[in-house]
Amino acid sequence: MRASAARVITKLTGVYVDVDKAIEEVQQKLLLGLETPSLDYVRAVVLLASLKGGECKFTSYNSLSCLATSLVTRLGWHTMDLVSDNADLSWDDWIETELKRRTFWVAYEIDSYLGLLSDRPMTIRESRLYVSAPRSDPSWDDITVVNVDSQPAPYQDNMPKSEVLRTG
Repeated sequence: MRASAARVITKLTGVYVDVDKAIEEVQQKLLLGLETPSLDYVRAVVLLASLKGGECKFTSYNSLSCLATSLVTRLGWHTMDLVSDNADLSWDDWIETELKRRTFWVAYEIDSYLGLLSDRPMTIRESRLYVSAPRSDPSWDDITVVNVDSQPAPYQDNMPKSEVLRTG
């Protein structure tokens, strides 16, 4: 994962990034966000837990996995579909809810795998889950369709740059 991230960052930015140093900085910043965790904060914890598990650093994997499951439980994501049906959500609210749902299920799977590895029960009991499965990938992948106002203009050599940027 580190090698892939380094290649992608270097390719997209043209600047070499020390991925190990960046990961250490993210880990340090994670400690500062414990009191008021955001969606991005929880996603970062889940991603780092997966990374540490893939590197066979099981102490860090255990700590980050427990933190992830603690956060999703504290934020109530395990009961997000207990009362509401989410039928009348705005587009932005739907995206945020779906991100929370997907993040929850990754944290839940990490917790189940950690329980299997350490021969302990899972942190979140199945009987306490009130969250639907993530929506289908086609509906998730279709998120840009709503925001399309018009078809892009065909490119022409003499087209001004502002017109290309405006029409896509």
